[in-house]
Amino acid sequence: MATRGWTSRSARRVAQVRRASDVEPTWLRSRFDAINDPDYLGAHDDADFAYTWDAFTELQAFYDRAAAAGRAVIFTAT
Repeated sequence: MATRGWTSRSARRVAQVRRASDVEPTWLRSRFDAINDPDYLGAHDDADFAYTWDAFTELQAFYDRAAAAGRAVIFTAT
């Protein structure tokens, strides 16, 4: 079944993407601590990481819901 150009194959890919995002907080923290970008506007402290981890787990939950519903996801980062 296709809906607005998306196929069930696209929706199955959502579950694959979600499984690929299974990471431990320690791994993400090491990547977070490695940020060396003068344009990064965050405080780059424990509270900033907690915010980042919370947003990341919310994104995982979003992908879980989309996969369970058989929906495709469009993700744009700017």
